[in-house]
Amino acid sequence: MAIDFIKADTTITTAVFASKLVSLSRQLRDTIDLLDEVKTIMDHSNDGVVFTAIETLFGLPATKGQTVYDLCNGTTQAISGTAQNSNALSLINRVG
Repeated sequence: MAIDFIKADTTITTAVFASKLVSLSRQLRDTIDLLDEVKTIMDHSNDGVVFTAIETLFGLPATKGQTVYDLCNGTTQAISGTAQNSNALSLINRVG
C-alpha cells in the first residue's frame, strides 16, 4: 500500500487555515466514532419492530425511536459511502 498521509503543517506562518483543517479532520473522526457508538447501542436495543428501548435509553418521545434510528442508520451509511442520502442533515435539523 502506498503511503498517502497528508501532513498539514500548522507551523508555517502563511498557513493561516492549517489548524482549521486539522481541527476539521479531528472533529470528523470524533463524530464518526460517536455515531458508531450510538448506532451500535441502538442496534442492540431494537428487534426491527419494537423501538421503545431506544426511546427510553435516548430520552425520545413515544413513537419516535424508529425515526431517530433510521436517521442514525442512514447517516452511518452516508458517511461510510454505502448510500447517498441527506439523513445527517435531517438528524441535525430534527433532533435536539
